[in-house]
Amino acid sequence: MEIKRSIWCYLFVWASLVACETRPDHLHIHEEIIGLASPIRLSSDTTEVFLKDYLLNPETIARISLAQGLDYYWDTAAQKLKLWQTGERLPTLSALRLSTKAGGIYHIMVQKSDKITFEFALIDQNHKEVAVKGEMNAWNSHAGAMSLDKDGKWKKTFVLDPGSYQYKFVVDGRELSDPSNPDSIDNTIGGFNSLAWVGNPNAPRPAILTSKIAENGFYLESDAGDIQLFALWQNQLIEAKIHNDQLFIPLLPSMQALERSYIRVFATSEGKEALPIQIPLHYGEVVQESGQLSRRDKERTIMYFLMVDRFRNADPTNDEPVDHPEIRPMANHLGGDLAGVTEKIKSGYFEALGMNTIWLSPIVQNAQGAWGAYPEPFSRFSSYHGYWPISFNRVDYRYGTENELKELVAAAHARDMNVLLDFVANHVHEEHPYYQANPEVATELYLPDGSLNTERWDDHRLTTWFDVFMPTLDLERQEVAEMLSDSAIYWLKEFQIDGFRHDATKHIPHSFWRTLTAKVKDQIVAEEDRPIIQIGETYGSPELISSYINSGELDSQFDFNLYDDLVATFARAETPMHRLAASLEKSLSYYGQHHLMGNMTGNQDRARFMAYADGSLGFDEDAKYVGWTRDIQVKDPAAYKRLQSLMAFLMTAPGIPVVYYGDEIGMTGAGDPDNRRMMRFDGLEQEELQTRNVTAELARWRTELLPLSLGQTVLLHVDESSMVMARIYFEQMVIIAFNKGLTDINLAIPTYGRNFDAPRSFSGTKIPPSQENSLSITIPSSSFELISNQ
Repeated sequence: MEIKRSIWCYLFVWASLVACETRPDHLHIHEEIIGLASPIRLSSDTTEVFLKDYLLNPETIARISLAQGLDYYWDTAAQKLKLWQTGERLPTLSALRLSTKAGGIYHIMVQKSDKITFEFALIDQNHKEVAVKGEMNAWNSHAGAMSLDKDGKWKKTFVLDPGSYQYKFVVDGRELSDPSNPDSIDNTIGGFNSLAWVGNPNAPRPAILTSKIAENGFYLESDAGDIQLFALWQNQLIEAKIHNDQLFIPLLPSMQALERSYIRVFATSEGKEALPIQIPLHYGEVVQESGQLSRRDKERTIMYFLMVDRFRNADPTNDEPVDHPEIRPMANHLGGDLAGVTEKIKSGYFEALGMNTIWLSPIVQNAQGAWGAYPEPFSRFSSYHGYWPISFNRVDYRYGTENELKELVAAAHARDMNVLLDFVANHVHEEHPYYQANPEVATELYLPDGSLNTERWDDHRLTTWFDVFMPTLDLERQEVAEMLSDSAIYWLKEFQIDGFRHDATKHIPHSFWRTLTAKVKDQIVAEEDRPIIQIGETYGSPELISSYINSGELDSQFDFNLYDDLVATFARAETPMHRLAASLEKSLSYYGQHHLMGNMTGNQDRARFMAYADGSLGFDEDAKYVGWTRDIQVKDPAAYKRLQSLMAFLMTAPGIPVVYYGDEIGMTGAGDPDNRRMMRFDGLEQEELQTRNVTAELARWRTELLPLSLGQTVLLHVDESSMVMARIYFEQMVIIAFNKGLTDINLAIPTYGRNFDAPRSFSGTKIPPSQENSLSITIPSSSFELISNQ
């Protein structure tokens, strides 16, 4: 990419205007904002900003300044801002300026809303009730009730981000595709959904890439025109300069005081916002070696999720399966324990696999006995999974002791590995002493119409119970939120764990996450100088998922929408690569290109990828029922290759790769609990060993090559059966290519001026040097390839 001088002259004038305000040669080192301030995304009307999301003590704010085109009301008692657009033209990007009584000056980026009003309509008046459900309302027909106008048209209006949205009508209880819309998409379960296009989602956005590192700064490159740019170090605007006709971001002496800090670059061109860039600094210099990163750097995370009961049984003395005739063996305790996890840590299993973060399923004391029921073929369940707590702060004796948990964490930390706990905040088991003594702390089991408030995931998501014996806590009650958040802090302090995977995030009010995260920042991050990872679990639209990701709540969530398209793309021959490419672009749009979203091989609630990939399980089948009624075993060795391609995507895409235990060897299984079989370490088949080796090598590439964890993402090619993307970090570049077709493909891939004189391939195939800014590659059928210039 070449930069035109006229473009950057505009930037230089703008940067000079802010230079006198921010005093870039005398930046504030004492940070009153903990971490990087997440941008404020304006809504289409009034936007509410919680100042405590950014400052632990917002009462220290002395002044707030905003760009022209915005006005605000500052509620100093509640420490909230209400922002709204005035009649003046508002820029696509602007900076909110906070001045504190201590003399600090901080900036928070403000992103203008680009939402569009969109109407869904069905012309047919011969119905009693009509609703629309889809990606715009998390497939919740209750949030899509349509009204009938005088012309016989059923209508429902939404305010949506530009993009594509799958949807269906629900007509008198029956699902129906839109008869007036010819655009549809395979829903991967035997049918099709209608597809609505809002705005122009395919309009190109401006691209900015890191270019070269200099002695006292670094360069950026872009091919866009009329760019407006904001550069921030930590949360303070810094001056951008022109040097050698390129945009130059200087590194200032005061930046050297911090071991880890970040420069972020936000930019717009012609009303379109570029994906922001984030560059980590090590004592004021751009990170250039993987050895400069450690487990404290969240971008470096490669996560391994294991169910403690199903991983390794190292201590048979704490085995206690429930003695009940109605519990079938795979729904009972199998004996895995904390000592088993520690044993594998000390043996080097996780290190050899390239994992640096272990996520443990819930380990708090759970209920005993048999609960719940699956209909024919009938079975009850034990609490082997850990999601039925009867304590907030005791380790379940069937997993081990507090000292064994401490030993596990210490062993992990000695090997530069993090440990996350699965934290259950939404509910307790009915035998929990706290609930039994205070039943009023739970939401109502019955709704006003007399129906059960169970599994009402969308229409009553903040109050629904998961089952009749699992009371949902009313976390709108501050005393409940304080108690539960204190228990989370207990686990962080007492056992020195490194963060949480938060169960059922969307079923918990935002107020609780703000209460918890404020305590985490105050008592752990600031007091102990210890970074904490918080990743949530939400099934829903990207807008709902992203609403929990900000400075005051969570670092990230699992990207289930990308996961669904990833599984469909690599497991089904008929799903085109276009689907995965579009899903990747949507994730980048919502979460940014330096996000920490969890990209999974699978999880405890979904059938294993291998069961779909080898045809043992159909996408249109009831996976749980199949798990009880069929013996699922790998029947097509080609499925291992498909899993390896999926693993390659996870290890090279933006976000945090998350390997569900057993997926590294291609374990199979239908729905819960068949997908929770006991982990196998010995007697592995050749394909299983190969898959594990490929997983380990992919993780090594991700750890050693900075573009795969820190770089920008560029989609280079996509067709029905192949996709090529690149990750770029300054002069380093990794090309990632997938071919799910039955024939080899030959492609000429642009190298963006990067030197590929001696390219290195993942497969070991010799790749000829690049010529004329292009690299010629061949991707064999049903395979993937990684090519690095380092």
